Amino acid sequence: MIETTASPQSASNGQRSLQSLLPFMQMLGYGGLLPFFALSLISVFANAGEIQQIAQKGLLFYTVSIISFVGAVSWGLALAMHELSGLQRTRLLLWSVVPSLLAVAAALLNGRFAIFGLMAAVSLAYWMDRLHGRQMGFPQAWIRLRLQLTLGVLVALAIALLA
Repeated sequence: MIETTASPQSASNGQRSLQSLLPFMQMLGYGGLLPFFALSLISVFANAGEIQQIAQKGLLFYTVSIISFVGAVSWGLALAMHELSGLQRTRLLLWSVVPSLLAVAAALLNGRFAIFGLMAAVSLAYWMDRLHGRQMGFPQAWIRLRLQLTLGVLVALAIALLA
């Protein structure tokens, strides 16, 4: 594989391209919060029973899938960003598998411990994306969106703790 260095012009074009996609990314990201809040609220307000259990399991499964998706973004960046050094690429690839492992481990815990574990995994995933973003020059708009979505997930999971 031949590594190339991105020119300032191509980096600028990438920023403009991302900026034009930002409203669509926001729509998808905020839309992705809806299942978190719906499942959390159902688990709190449903009478103890089958519906509540389904909502709680659904919330765990959905959270695991989203955390795994976040890890996969790092994998994709490692493959797509040709300007990365070998060390940066290796770090992204190694990190990319960690969120799903943490999320599955957390989901296997009992009751509230599962939710606390998932909250920790979501927080760590944001922190690592922010760290990688600063080191590798990810667009600030993407990092801000990640923060907003992470906070949304954490609020929804905190609501579920009320069940």
